[in-house]
Amino acid sequence: MIERNKFYFNIFIAIFWTTTSFGFVADEILPPLAQARSIVNLLLDFAFLLLGIFTLKKKSDIIFIVSFLFIAAVSTLYLNHEAPIHFINGSRQFLGILFMIPIARYFLTCYDSDKYRRLIDRQLYIFLWIQAFCITWQFIKYGAGDAGGGSMGLGASGIISTLIYLISFYLITQKWDSSHYLLSLRNNKDLIFLLYPTFLNETKVSFIFLGIYFLLLYRFEWQTIRKLLIALPITIVVFTGLFYLYLNLTNQNKDVVGSSEFYTEYLFGEDPEHLMEVAQKVQDGEITVDPRDWWVVDIPRFAKFGFMPMVLSESDGGILWGAGLGQFKGGTKIDPPKFAIQYEWLLAGSIPMAFFIMIQLGIIGLVWFLIFVFWNLNFGKRTFEFAMQLKLFLSAIIGIVLFYNDSFNSLPLCMVFFYITVVASSPSAKIQDPTVDNKQK
Repeated sequence: MIERNKFYFNIFIAIFWTTTSFGFVADEILPPLAQARSIVNLLLDFAFLLLGIFTLKKKSDIIFIVSFLFIAAVSTLYLNHEAPIHFINGSRQFLGILFMIPIARYFLTCYDSDKYRRLIDRQLYIFLWIQAFCITWQFIKYGAGDAGGGSMGLGASGIISTLIYLISFYLITQKWDSSHYLLSLRNNKDLIFLLYPTFLNETKVSFIFLGIYFLLLYRFEWQTIRKLLIALPITIVVFTGLFYLYLNLTNQNKDVVGSSEFYTEYLFGEDPEHLMEVAQKVQDGEITVDPRDWWVVDIPRFAKFGFMPMVLSESDGGILWGAGLGQFKGGTKIDPPKFAIQYEWLLAGSIPMAFFIMIQLGIIGLVWFLIFVFWNLNFGKRTFEFAMQLKLFLSAIIGIVLFYNDSFNSLPLCMVFFYITVVASSPSAKIQDPTVDNKQK
C-alpha cells in the first residue's frame, strides 16, 4: 500500500510539472493539445483543491480560507447578484493563494520533511534549466517579446521571468557565504547564468528584480555599506552592459527606452481618456483593429486604477466590495458576468494584481490579500541566516506584482512563491545542495 505522504507528494509534483509545461508542449510539440487546455486547467485546479483540502490542518489557514469565501460570497452572490457559476469559476483563480500554504506546510512539517524539501528544491533547479532551453528556443523562433513564456508557453513572459528570479534567489541563499561575496558569485555561477533567459523575453521588470537580487545577497552591516560603495562603479558598468545587451536583443532605441516620456506613456498613457474612447468604440464594433495590434487599445496599467472608481460605482458592491468574482474568467464555455461584458475595454490587456483584486472584491479584498501574505511571511520569525533577505525578496515581488501584472492568479507562481514563503519561516535544517544529484541514504 502506498504511503500517504509519498502519494500526496507525487500528486503535487505531477500538478507542478503539468501546469508549468503544458503550454510549451501544446505550442511547440503537440499543437492539437491546445484544444484541451481548458479541460486540463480544470482538472489541475480540481486536483490541487483536493490536495489542499486533505493537507489543511492549521487553524489560521482555515480562518483565511473561510474569510475569503465570506468576502467573495457577499460581493458576488449577495450584493452583485451574480450566478453561482461565476462565484465558482472566479474562485479558481484564487486556489493557489488559498491552498498552497497548507500544502507546503504539510510537506515541510511531516516526519520526512527534509527529504521532501530536498526533492522539491531539486525540481526547482531542473525547472530553471528547462526555462533556459525553452526561452532560447522561443527567442530564436519568435524574437524577443511576450512569446518568451518558457515552459508555460506563449504569453507567460512576465510570470516566467518572476519565477526565474525567485527560484534562483531562493536556491542561491542555500549555499551563499555572505562574508565572501565575490567568491560566492563564482561558486554559484550556474544559478546566476540561469538568469539570462529573462533578457530574451522583453520583460522590463527583470532589471528591477536583478538589482534587488544582488543587493539582498549582501549582509546588512556597517562594513556592507563600505563594500557597496566600493562595488558601485562595477555594478554600474555591469548594469549598463546588460541594458545595452537587452536593447540589442530586443531591437529597441536606447534614447527612447531611456527617456522618462517612454515610461510615463508605458504606465499611464499619453491620453488615457482618448484611449478609453477608442477602446469603447472597438468593443462596440465602431472601429476595427487588427488582432495583432491589440496593444493599441490596451489601457496602461496605472491608468486602469484611475478609471476603477468610476466603473465600480456602477456595480452594486462599489469600491468597497467590488463587482464580484468571475470578471476575468469565462468567454469560452461560460458567458462572462454582465459587468465584465460592459467594461471589457478596461478589463482586457495588462492587469495589475491590485486592480484584479479590487475590481472583484474591492478594498476589502485587497486588505484581505495583504494581511494574508504578510501574516504568512511572518517577519518576526527568523530561522536561518538569509531568512530575512528571502522574505524581503518575496515582499518586493508582492509590491511589484500588485502594480505590474496579475501573476498571483497563476497556479505555477503561487506554488513556488508560497512554498518559499513557508520555507522562510520553517525551522532551519541542513539541506543538501539542490544543484548536486546527491543519492538519498
